[in-house]
Amino acid sequence: MTRGVVAAGHSLTAEAGASALRAGGNAVDAALAAMCASFVCEPLLTGLGAGGYMLVGAPGGDDVLLDFFVEAPGRGGDPPRRAELVPVSIVFGDVVQIFHVGAASVGTY
Repeated sequence: MTRGVVAAGHSLTAEAGASALRAGGNAVDAALAAMCASFVCEPLLTGLGAGGYMLVGAPGGDDVLLDFFVEAPGRGGDPPRRAELVPVSIVFGDVVQIFHVGAASVGTY
């Protein structure tokens, strides 16, 4: 019997990944299914413009590190010329988290 686990910030995101595993997919399939679902289920935290890393351990092969991190516009530039970041408070039930939004917060590949 093959087993797998999918952890996510929203139950429907996790269910999308688990569904991919139940359909015979592998861990990468599950991660991609969960990622696509998260765009709808967790739009404040994920999106096509996000970046990150993925370590893929291929059975019988070499591990591969995928780097799809992003660069912030203006990083390393003249601070007075950078676009303003505006703090926005988002309420997650009992927790309030501050995000900084604006042109300088947009990641580019």
